[in-house]
Amino acid sequence: MTGHSNLIPPVAPLLGTRRLSGGMPWVIAIMTALAMLAMAAALVLTPAATALSGQIAGRATIQIVQPDALVRRADVAELRRLLAEEPYVVAVRSLPEEETARLAERWLGEGLSQSDLPLPALIDVDVVRSDDATMARLGAAVRSGVPEARVIPHAEWLGPVARMMSAIGWIAAAIAAMLISCAAVVAVLAVRAALSAQRPMIDILHLVGATDVQVARLFQRLVARDVMAGAILGAVAAVCLSLLVVWQTRGLVAGLAEGAGGLASVVWILLVPPLVIAVAMLASRIAVIRALGELP
Repeated sequence: MTGHSNLIPPVAPLLGTRRLSGGMPWVIAIMTALAMLAMAAALVLTPAATALSGQIAGRATIQIVQPDALVRRADVAELRRLLAEEPYVVAVRSLPEEETARLAERWLGEGLSQSDLPLPALIDVDVVRSDDATMARLGAAVRSGVPEARVIPHAEWLGPVARMMSAIGWIAAAIAAMLISCAAVVAVLAVRAALSAQRPMIDILHLVGATDVQVARLFQRLVARDVMAGAILGAVAAVCLSLLVVWQTRGLVAGLAEGAGGLASVVWILLVPPLVIAVAMLASRIAVIRALGELP
C-alpha cells in the first residue's frame, strides 16, 4: 500500500485531470461576475440611500408662485423675516432668480429666459427636526405671512427614492449571496457527475487500498482547478464591466459614491471570488466524501 503522495501521480491521469466538467468553469465565471456586480451595486446604493436620507432630513423648500416680480420679491423678504424669528428654524436661504432660471432651463429649454413665463420663488429651510409636528408649524408660519406659498418637505418627494435605493441595495446583496451558494451547488453537481463517470476507476483504487479521503483529494484537485479558472475569469469580466459602467456614467456614479465605503467596498467586492472558491471547495469535498461513503 502506497501513501497518498505516491498514489496521486499514477492515478490522476486516469481520472482525467484536464477538466472535471466542460461547462463548469464557464458557469462559475458567470456566477462570479454577476455576484461581484451585485455586491458592487449593494455597496454603492445602500450607503448612498443612507447619505441621501441624512441630507433630506429636516429640510424643506418653500415655493411662492406669484406673477408679479415685485410682489414675489416682497413675499420672499417677508417669509425670510418671519422664519428667522422661529426657534425651530436653523437656516433660511432664498434661491436667486438667476439660479432658478438655470434650473428651469434644464427641463424647459434655453428659450425660457426670452418668454414671459413667470418662475416661482424658492426658499430652502433647515429645521431642527423633520417630524410632522415641526413641518406643520413651519407650514402654519409660512401661510400666516404668505397664504399662497407652498411648503414642500424634501422627505416627501425624495424619501421614496432613498427607500427604493436602499431596497435595491439589499436585494442586490441577497442576489450576490444566492449566486455564491449556487456556485457551490454547481460544483457539487459536477463532482457527482464525475464520480458516476469514474466509478470503475474508483473501485480499482479501493481494491488497491486507497481510502475515501485519498480519492476525495483527487477529485478536489479537479474541482479546485475548474473553480479557480472560472472565478478568475469571472472576476476579470466583472472588473472590466464595472470600469466601463463607471466611465459611461461618471457624473452619476461620482454622486452616488459619496456615500459609499471607498476602499472598504473595493475589498468586499474583491473578496467575492475567493469566497466562491472556498464555498465550492467545501461543498464539493462534503459531497465527495458522502458519495464515496454510500458506495458498496
